[in-house]
Amino acid sequence: MGRNKDFYLILLANALIEMRALPTEGNLELAPKLADMFHNVPGALRLPWTTERDEDIYAQIRAKADVYSLSEMLNRWEQNASNRLMREAEEARSGEGAVVSAPIP
Repeated sequence: MGRNKDFYLILLANALIEMRALPTEGNLELAPKLADMFHNVPGALRLPWTTERDEDIYAQIRAKADVYSLSEMLNRWEQNASNRLMREAEEARSGEGAVVSAPIP
């Protein structure tokens, strides 16, 4: 499964969760690195999605991960994002045709 906006939202969510945990783990130096890796993602997600945009944003994230020696962490997050998207796609397919009750007003 290729990268799409949802893929980047999951990566960004993982980064935010990691940053939230940093003070309790005593690693205050990681947050600015993660922020630097992902600071262009929200702006990119607001624009029409193209292959070129995907490649540009991915290259930026990957380059910063390499600079900060965070490639292994990014690899884990990418695997998590890919697995989650595949699982959600399977759930959506299996839910096709299912009756969903309307919310109570």
